[in-house]
Amino acid sequence: MIESSIPDTDKAIEFLQSLDSFQSIDEHALKDLTSSMSCVYVNGSEVFIKEGELEKALYILWHGRLQVFTSRNDAVEISAGELVGEMAILGNQPRTANVKALRDSMLLKWSHEAFEEFEAKYPHEVLKIGKNAVKRLSGKSKYIHPGEKVVTLAIVSSSDSDASAFTEKLIQKLSKIKKTILVNASICNQQFNQEISESSLEGEDHQKISKWLHSLENPNVFVVYEADNSFTSWTQRCIRQADSILLVADDRKSPELNETEKHLFSNETFPCTDLIMIHPNETKTIKGTRNWLRERPVRDYHHLKLENSNTLDRLVRFLTGNAVGVVFSGGGVRGFAHVGLLKALEENNIPIDFVGGVSMGAVVAGFYAAYGLERTIKTSDVDVFREYIADFTLPLVALMKEEKANSFFQDFLGFIDIEDLWLPMFCIAANLTTTQIKVIDRGVLWEALRTTVAIPGIMPPMYNEKNEILVDGAILNNLPIDIMREYVSDGTVIAGRCSIEDANASRIKNYGPAVSGWKLLMDYMKPSSKKQSSYDSIIRLLVSSFFLNSTIHSKETAKDADVLVNFEFLEFDILDLNHAKALVDRGYQATIEQLGDFFEKYKQDHEQ
Repeated sequence: MIESSIPDTDKAIEFLQSLDSFQSIDEHALKDLTSSMSCVYVNGSEVFIKEGELEKALYILWHGRLQVFTSRNDAVEISAGELVGEMAILGNQPRTANVKALRDSMLLKWSHEAFEEFEAKYPHEVLKIGKNAVKRLSGKSKYIHPGEKVVTLAIVSSSDSDASAFTEKLIQKLSKIKKTILVNASICNQQFNQEISESSLEGEDHQKISKWLHSLENPNVFVVYEADNSFTSWTQRCIRQADSILLVADDRKSPELNETEKHLFSNETFPCTDLIMIHPNETKTIKGTRNWLRERPVRDYHHLKLENSNTLDRLVRFLTGNAVGVVFSGGGVRGFAHVGLLKALEENNIPIDFVGGVSMGAVVAGFYAAYGLERTIKTSDVDVFREYIADFTLPLVALMKEEKANSFFQDFLGFIDIEDLWLPMFCIAANLTTTQIKVIDRGVLWEALRTTVAIPGIMPPMYNEKNEILVDGAILNNLPIDIMREYVSDGTVIAGRCSIEDANASRIKNYGPAVSGWKLLMDYMKPSSKKQSSYDSIIRLLVSSFFLNSTIHSKETAKDADVLVNFEFLEFDILDLNHAKALVDRGYQATIEQLGDFFEKYKQDHEQ
């Protein structure tokens, strides 16, 4: 950590005036405050605040990215404009967490001595700062998810791939959104009129370069660092300056780590990193993504064709916090209404960047991610399902056999990996062994979908590599908006919620308190029987009980969606597949009716 005077006082004052905590401060007082501060430069990965220490100083992150973590290993990130250590200086308390620079960062430092002098001279201004700090800390969390509020991007070649064509395309796209500055070794050398880009990451030249790079940063500007194709000082400098790293891989190359990647991933903390898989324009089916992900602990991955504008537009929406995630609830056969929602979104040119769901909603999401809308609509053909359903067995584990259920997903989806889908998706399951939600966003697609529809007692559970028991995730969360939010961050979450109340629960016959399963079976086998299977009652009881808690939970979580479509189709039996096609149409009509204003506003907001 290097401490020095503030390089540009006017810019520092302008920066402080943009922050809520200092907006109301008198201009003369603000100038005095700034003159009493110093500037601190912290190298990436350096811990400059330690939990429990008594240092009394307030830091304001001017440029860079920090990680706050405790001895319990809780970790969150903060970005430019945030304060660190308010309570140490205002409340005279020891540090409550460790703070590390995730990349080379520049901070304003207000020492305890300078604070006391300012307090004596401007007591009312200190009171304003204190009130704003308390208001901010008691409000919405100041911390951000990895990858949010990105200002600087580093583009790094993965394996022996060449990222130059991707960089050019990305710059063109980002420039249409806001000012974008490209910085590479050549541009750096031109700036200083000397071969300086390969200088050591320590010393006077490094400080000169760092100050220049920090001066380029602005919340309204993207700074894109183009690394060298090899592990050079400039490549290291790009990584150390980045809020987020894009590892660019040519899928025709070997997935072996290159020297840069080995260095990157050997560090315990490295910037948020995404893998960008570039495919030839003629590619239809993706294969082998898991081989690239095996040794790369990236946050996310994206599949692109450089000649396909849609795939690059999707990446840009993720990078700029404008991605659209669509998430579906369970709801038995009523889940086919979600297909109608997808149809309405496509017709109104709403981009779909991520899909996910639980139970039947996950099945719709999975088919859509794998094959698109047209083939997903075809799944509403009841004849598709008839030979796979109602395959009952002796109910020691579940009422239905798993062979035909497994065959259904295998026959229609094959053995596609989720990682190899053009459109990313997730589903959730309930882990009965750990009593936790299991988010499934990697692995074989058919296994994931088979897991998320494993209603306990009706269909046999699935088991993971740890031999833990996995069943339908709707037990714990029947509308996983919170999970989708983790993927699309500041973007838009559109949720479809099917009513799961069973209007036909009254069909369950009252067999009395001394019901005998054997007697019911004998009655069913009599020639004069009306053939009302007792299985119907068992399934209806199980499903009604199963969805009881989820009904309450999903109504609460639905409030967290940016856009919500409610499918209140109680007239359709949640177990009757004969209504599947009708539910697709009803879902489409309901979406058009409920989202008319949203469609119009989205169109206006995104007109070029």
